[in-house]
Amino acid sequence: MMINLLQNLGIIGTMSVPWPVNLAGFFSFMEVFTFDIDGLAFACISGAQPVWRYIFTVCFFPVGILWLAFCSAVSRCIPRLQSWDPATRQRIQVKVRSTIGQFLQVVFSTMSSTALVPLVCYSHPSGQRSNFKNPNIICGSEPHTVMVIFGSLLLVFGVCGFLALCAWLAYMCPTFSSTGRYGMVQSSRFLLGRFRLDVWWYGVPLLLRGSLAFGETPWSRRCVWLAEVFSDRGSIAVCSLHLVPARTDSR
Repeated sequence: MMINLLQNLGIIGTMSVPWPVNLAGFFSFMEVFTFDIDGLAFACISGAQPVWRYIFTVCFFPVGILWLAFCSAVSRCIPRLQSWDPATRQRIQVKVRSTIGQFLQVVFSTMSSTALVPLVCYSHPSGQRSNFKNPNIICGSEPHTVMVIFGSLLLVFGVCGFLALCAWLAYMCPTFSSTGRYGMVQSSRFLLGRFRLDVWWYGVPLLLRGSLAFGETPWSRRCVWLAEVFSDRGSIAVCSLHLVPARTDSR
């Protein structure tokens, strides 16, 4: 949850909002947690083409999943693990699936903002429209079309796909538990393990909370303004104290 908070702060810092000087430096530092490859001097490798930098950023998420799956496949080739009983190997596979889910949960906010980068444009007095994050990319041009294709794939299969999977797991978890499919319950530990049994579904609203910080969109400034209003009135704190969904040692 702490990483998600830092990512949301970094995403909010990318908005074209006139922040105070002290907050501007703070938000700039928080962009490190949004996997902003521009801050890692990636242009020295890929060149100055923003299209390639965006493609590399989009590919980071599926490559992370493939890397975890590859490590799992390699571990099965270790002779010591081959001698383990099938139940032990099954528990390892369950942990791998839960780790992949945890990875996607951590990067969900960043994945959401990355997917919408090519969809946000602004108009010039001449009538042309440029991408907000990459002003030298004209919306509707061939480079922009490539960015839209990769961003749409990430939005559909990455953001919406993972959100649908989490909603399905939260909905089916009582059924899995009552029918003895404990492997599926343990695979959902990344989503359910932090909350009490009576609010096992609370991880899905938390994902939606992270997706509200989609970056510089027409509704993002309104979300920031509403967050300030609710924070001033303490409504968020009151709701959190009322629900108290997180598990504690005494429960």
